[in-house]
Amino acid sequence: MQDDGNLVLRDSSSNNVWESFKFPTDTLLPGQTLLSGGQLYSNSISDGNSKYSKGKFRLDMQADGKLVLSAYHFGDTGYWLNSLDDEGNHEVKLVFDQRNASLYLVKDNNNTIFSFPSNVPTPVEDYYHRATIDSFGNFQLYAYHKTNDSNWFRLWKILSEPCMVNAVCGAYGLCSSNYNETVSCDCLPGFVFLDPSNPTKGCHPETIINFCADHLFTGNFTIEAIQDSDMPYDEVGDYEIYRDVDEEECKKVIMEDCYAMAASLINRECHKRRTPILNARRTSMTKGSISFIKVSTKSAKDGIQTKKKTNTRAHLTAGL
Repeated sequence: MQDDGNLVLRDSSSNNVWESFKFPTDTLLPGQTLLSGGQLYSNSISDGNSKYSKGKFRLDMQADGKLVLSAYHFGDTGYWLNSLDDEGNHEVKLVFDQRNASLYLVKDNNNTIFSFPSNVPTPVEDYYHRATIDSFGNFQLYAYHKTNDSNWFRLWKILSEPCMVNAVCGAYGLCSSNYNETVSCDCLPGFVFLDPSNPTKGCHPETIINFCADHLFTGNFTIEAIQDSDMPYDEVGDYEIYRDVDEEECKKVIMEDCYAMAASLINRECHKRRTPILNARRTSMTKGSISFIKVSTKSAKDGIQTKKKTNTRAHLTAGL
């Protein structure tokens, strides 16, 4: 075990056979490098189990030189990536500099093309440092004083709004955050939690319905509004967009289309959203926007058919 935290297995000639720094899970330590093609995976939100298991978010040092955060389980192309283009055919790596506890994207010619914030407390050697992709998909740098009786404290995080992480509350979940710190997951109207003990797994319909069945156009569903929210589908785009409409007109757009389930009204533009709804969120960036969702007015028990008890008997007669 080296002083930097790297566990190294060496042969009789002192050559490194294996080292833990080349197989990271959710964390990088000073002196560690994430090479091209390397990945960090968030720890899953387990039910009281402290053992690490691979979660639904990934930090990917792509071969094209882009560092990307994504909800990879959902085929997400990324909710954050470094925006600088790298010119030339150079491999790029993420370096956690041991001297100043700062992170850089460095080309193989040692030129730095991207730097993360460097607000690290000094003297650097008085602190432990770690960079972690947390269970809610944010990449953050933490420090811990080696002698003071304290806890890990955050130095920076990539996303200031935790609800901007894609699918953080799962399908049909609604993300909100208190003071941009903790993620709070609720279900959209008409949906209930898949697992009440872990709201981040998402939600399912309280009642299974077919909005295109003829009888549903007789008042068996309504349109509910969620103020100051949005539910974008960034990867594919909107189903349809209607411009210069008000709240009632946007509701009507959903009501008259049996295939439409939800929409967002943003600056008098009605955006019909694709399903499943993965990114419903209420943040400081969604103030003034309104989300609409189609909800059945039938209760769950209405869809359950009870079987009558019968005492029917039958017999089979075989003959030649």
